[in-house]
Amino acid sequence: MAGPQDHFAPGNPEHYDLYVDESFYRFWGLDDPNGNFCYLIYGLPTSQISTLTVSHAELLRTFQNLVVTKLREPAPPELKSGLFRRFPFAERRRLALQMRNILHITNSFVIGEFQEVRGFVLESIRSDVALTGGAELPQNWQELYDERRDQLAKTVREEQPDSRQSCRGCFLSLQLLQQIT
Repeated sequence: MAGPQDHFAPGNPEHYDLYVDESFYRFWGLDDPNGNFCYLIYGLPTSQISTLTVSHAELLRTFQNLVVTKLREPAPPELKSGLFRRFPFAERRRLALQMRNILHITNSFVIGEFQEVRGFVLESIRSDVALTGGAELPQNWQELYDERRDQLAKTVREEQPDSRQSCRGCFLSLQLLQQIT
């Protein structure tokens, strides 16, 4: 996750730190329509860092124990969604409720976005159609899709995102989303 950024929640005078994490799979270049980009913003009141530290350690120990006992794999150093999805439903539910409880006791929040390449490009086209008064995509939308994908891919190449070094990939995605809305 990227470092905290200073913010205040509306109507709440308490100071919040925001942490941003992003992940992508075959997104950059926009060549694979099923590629995806997602990001998560976690907001935590500064006063709750010690509570989160304790609660997260407990959650991580529970998660690691389940990986070892249910999946028969070595314990990972962090929570991984791919492992989480493989747990039986009862264990997934118990962990999810524990996560929800952490959000509640720390007065923290999560905001997330998941976008597939196909949806990302088509949303850009839909926005243009709506801005020009159109009601729906034309029947021959594939040509528009290919043109828009090439335009957006050019923007991505020019920015040369390296999201493992920073949140640049996340903010580039937000910039691209702003271009289409």
